[in-house]
Amino acid sequence: MFYWLINLVLPMYIMTACLGAVFFVPPGDMADRCSISLTILLTQVGFKYSIGDKLPSVSYITYIDVYMLLCFGVTFIVVIMQAIAAALTLTLTLTLTLAHARAVA
Repeated sequence: MFYWLINLVLPMYIMTACLGAVFFVPPGDMADRCSISLTILLTQVGFKYSIGDKLPSVSYITYIDVYMLLCFGVTFIVVIMQAIAAALTLTLTLTLTLAHARAVA
């Protein structure tokens, strides 16, 4: 039990917790925010792939599988939030630019 906590649960928790750093990047740096999120997602996928042969092959879902899927889900939600924020920022910037151009003209 302690082996799984140290070698699987703790690393996945640290990777998922690092997603909090995304929210400290300035809102204007959307490329950096998305880059951090996607890098963590790819790291989690690589980690899952590397430990796949150490996990038991059973026909049912284990607690470890549920935990890893939850970590993937949280990361995916943050990636989607960053993509939506980037789209809204771009739309708002274009709208304000057009409104300012009309007000000047």
